[in-house]
Amino acid sequence: MDSGAFWELGDVTDRDLQAELTRLLARGSRTEARIIAHLAAVEERRLHLAAGSSSLFEYCLRRLGLSESEAFHRITAARLARRFPAIFGLLEQRAVHLTAVCLLRDHLTPENHRELLEEASGKTKLQVQEMLARRFPRPDVASTIKKLPPSRAPVLAGPAFALPRSTPSPDAGTANDSRKELPPPAQLASAAQTSHKAVVEPLSAARYRIQLNASAQLKEKLEHALDLLSHSNPGGDLAVMIERAVDLLIERVEKQRFTQTKSPRLSKASGATKKRGLSVKSGGGSRCWSRAHR
Repeated sequence: MDSGAFWELGDVTDRDLQAELTRLLARGSRTEARIIAHLAAVEERRLHLAAGSSSLFEYCLRRLGLSESEAFHRITAARLARRFPAIFGLLEQRAVHLTAVCLLRDHLTPENHRELLEEASGKTKLQVQEMLARRFPRPDVASTIKKLPPSRAPVLAGPAFALPRSTPSPDAGTANDSRKELPPPAQLASAAQTSHKAVVEPLSAARYRIQLNASAQLKEKLEHALDLLSHSNPGGDLAVMIERAVDLLIERVEKQRFTQTKSPRLSKASGATKKRGLSVKSGGGSRCWSRAHR
């Protein structure tokens, strides 16, 4: 019997390694779907309150040991799956992931949930975002430069995590009332991302919101560039200025690469010509061929 640790896989063949990974993922998705179902039942029976937790979110953090992100995704999926049980089966089959379910949460209705869930099946997070942007386009956001507040530890529960009130669904029951305990998705995403990672979020079929963190030096450069372009970009739109700058950068780099790849070929061709007793002279953009004298 093999007594090695489960992470010691040096002796496992490639075929067995991949087969076991597939089996573990399938088993994990079945377990995940059942965790979601149990969370939904715990909330429905209000067992989290009986256990001394003020909310299901706190119950997940304190009693179950989940992270803020894990708790948010699983609670959101549990509440949606109570309304649309098809989600349980799709999670079990690994057809949709928890992130996709959370992205769909504000768009699922009794009329469209099967169609949206089917279209989201097998898609990555970005693909689901693009699908939703195409179906439910949002207006552009204003281009702004803001100073970031000092970083601080996130609060686990309470008013700071309150979601803006939305129009409740008639069949949502008490689930909508308890949504205010969850942190907004944007706050969770911000806490999970590193300070250097940019955010690219589709707003519509052809428009994206791009957010990044910049140094004070880059901010000054952006403002200076906006001043220089004030005559042709009177609105001071950052997107217009950045697109022009990127166009110039692409043009410059492409020229450099073309020159670097072209020069060695010309040198090689010139050397071969000299070996044949010919010299190449150029002047005024034209070439003159003459027989080289010995």
